[in-house]
Amino acid sequence: MSLNMPKRKRPKRVNTLEMPPGFWAKFWTQLRRQDVQVRLLLIIFAAVLMWACIQPWNPPFSYRPGYAPPRDIVATVPFRHIDTIATLQAQDLSAQDVNYVFALDATRLLRLREELHNILVQLVSSDRPPAIWKEFLPSEKQEPKQNQEADAAEPTDPETLAKARAARQEEFQQFREALNKEGALAKLDRALEEALAPYERHGILKRPPTEEELGQGRPDQILIYREGGEEGPEDGEIVPVEDLLLGEGYRLQDRLSGAIDSVDVADHIYHWLMSRLNTMPSLLRFDSDATEKARQAARARVQPVKKRYAPGQTLAQANHPLTEKELQVLREEYQEKLSLPEAIPRKYLRGTAGFVLILSLFSLCGYFIYRKELRIVDSLRRITTLLLLAILTVLLSRWLSLDSWRAELIPLLFFAMTIAIAYGQEIALVLSCALAIMISYAVGPNLELSIILGGTVAAAAFMLGRVRSRGKLIKVGFLSGLVAFGLTMGLGILDGQPLLSLFYDGLHNFGWAIVTGFLVSGSLPLLERYLEVVTDISLLELGDVAHPLLQELVRRAPGTYNHSINVAALADAAAESIGANGLLVRVAAYFHDIGKMLKPSYFIENQGQDENRHDSLLPTMSTLIIIAHVKDGADLARQRHLPQPIIDIIEQHHGTTLVQYFYERANRQAEDNPDRSPLDEDAFRYPGPKPQSKEAAVLMLSDSVESASRTLAEPTPTRIRHLVEKIAMARLLDGQFDECGLNLQELKTIQERLVKSLIAVYHGRVKYPDSKPEPKPEASRSVPSSQGTDVAVG
Repeated sequence: MSLNMPKRKRPKRVNTLEMPPGFWAKFWTQLRRQDVQVRLLLIIFAAVLMWACIQPWNPPFSYRPGYAPPRDIVATVPFRHIDTIATLQAQDLSAQDVNYVFALDATRLLRLREELHNILVQLVSSDRPPAIWKEFLPSEKQEPKQNQEADAAEPTDPETLAKARAARQEEFQQFREALNKEGALAKLDRALEEALAPYERHGILKRPPTEEELGQGRPDQILIYREGGEEGPEDGEIVPVEDLLLGEGYRLQDRLSGAIDSVDVADHIYHWLMSRLNTMPSLLRFDSDATEKARQAARARVQPVKKRYAPGQTLAQANHPLTEKELQVLREEYQEKLSLPEAIPRKYLRGTAGFVLILSLFSLCGYFIYRKELRIVDSLRRITTLLLLAILTVLLSRWLSLDSWRAELIPLLFFAMTIAIAYGQEIALVLSCALAIMISYAVGPNLELSIILGGTVAAAAFMLGRVRSRGKLIKVGFLSGLVAFGLTMGLGILDGQPLLSLFYDGLHNFGWAIVTGFLVSGSLPLLERYLEVVTDISLLELGDVAHPLLQELVRRAPGTYNHSINVAALADAAAESIGANGLLVRVAAYFHDIGKMLKPSYFIENQGQDENRHDSLLPTMSTLIIIAHVKDGADLARQRHLPQPIIDIIEQHHGTTLVQYFYERANRQAEDNPDRSPLDEDAFRYPGPKPQSKEAAVLMLSDSVESASRTLAEPTPTRIRHLVEKIAMARLLDGQFDECGLNLQELKTIQERLVKSLIAVYHGRVKYPDSKPEPKPEASRSVPSSQGTDVAVG
């Protein structure tokens, strides 16, 4: 019988064969995913920010104080340099031409005129010269005091003294008669007002101003303004100093003689005024603030004095450390080169090259992270945090490099140590070396700086493995500082730098590394919380048996606590055998069954000889109670703020395994009742997730093996090995290890380690001659454990 099927040719048969997608097909498939596009846009945005921080379009100014150039540095473009010394000298000359500022208080002079008028009225009304009259006489005409010895040249006989008193009496009478005339006092007041008017307007100086006393300023003229008036120093009047001095200036005696008819009266008035003016406070007060303000304004008006440099002119000599003045000249030449029109195309070229460099380094680091640390790629928060740390590191390093201390090592080393703690040594090494290239490109493109930065962070990443104490962070900082010191000295000597300058630079880098160690040690709790990582230091603190959760577990469920301690010992050794974090597994094992403390009597290890409560429950209800301890444990852990890695292991330590005992029990009940619907196996499985890390997988196996080993009546090595292999194979075939990255070789290693540990637990004892034979164990009764494995208790 013919089937009449069409015959296909060979090319058609070949075309129907579908090959697996190639690299580019997979790439485009992944690129069309929305979450991948979000991550790519975030990385590109971070690259733009990094590009803006580095500013590659401007070549960095790479000279620093103390650097000795190997050859002469010559000018490449013409420029003008501000001569600081010449500019300061010009500013000082301008400040010396400033007028001293004085504030005038003329009220004292007005009160002096009123006092003189009152005294003159008193003199006119007196018949005999009062005591105040002597102030109107020249000093040579004043009568000597009785207790004062007379000069040897003057006659002291009574007749001579009597004649002198008569002469003074006559002089007083003449002065009195001159003022007794009608209108004489009023005329004298007007004359005094006219004579003292210039002093009321400008004041009086007792001595000329000097630079030693008042600072820089003109000694020949001053600026005067009225104190307390509406006008300020800027509205003052400039007056020559010679016009303000007593005895000079406006010639007070001449003005009085010209204004007063009687020469004798003018002479007496002049002597009285001079005696008072010499003793009264000055009418002019030096205003230091206004004068200093005028000096600063004068300095500011001075244009900088610039020195011209031609191309080819030497700016710094070879093998001589650069001074501050030379650095200033080199910086001005650098700014001049950047401002030239022909530098614009090169800026575009440098900017493009810098962005390509940043994208290349980002791509390299991203690919390495994708291959080594998928948990960073899977978490958008972790990617954002990592990019933000990288940008802040470059920004702070660039800012700190501008200082003469050159502390760009601190942010980079802090970044390297932080990433090593959070994600491991390999990730820290790659990322920190990439940032070292960017930083050296930003602060000064030279090979020596790249080697120093890269070598220092590489040393820190290599030495920073498991952190069990804060002292290790300080130790790593110290050793990294030694590496930085050695690299600084070695590369500097090869470059021909002065030893003293190299020694100081090396000490700076050594000190910055130690400072970074202390900074990381102090900020470790914040880093753990922000980066969602847990260090060995925190694990050791959590592993303390005095933890409140463990103490409550001992009180409520002592059997579960004992089970957790045994599982911790097994899991720690098994995790260390494959290079996983044994301490994390140990601490997680302490807490993995804390959810059982809410209903401890429903778990076999806490029942003792009591009746099994599951005998009166349906299998589905028992399954719900057994499964609930995982969710309850995770909730308790979150309530007590346990680290997220431990919470993850609590949720994953059963994966999606089947609660075998109650599932089979439900099957038996279903067989007895043919009207019941088929069982849903998923209803008897844990909700998961499956183990996502090797540590969670190790704890799953250790938990199952520890529980199942208690069912062995005679735990011989052969039976123990068979039990471990059976449970491991069951978990493997059930797909529980599909998402944790555990390979078959590591699974085999874990099995061998668990077998050795269990054999050590159930080792035999030598019977002593007088010991009584042990009774045979009774038949065991099978009751459920939380592992889904039948656990026998004698």
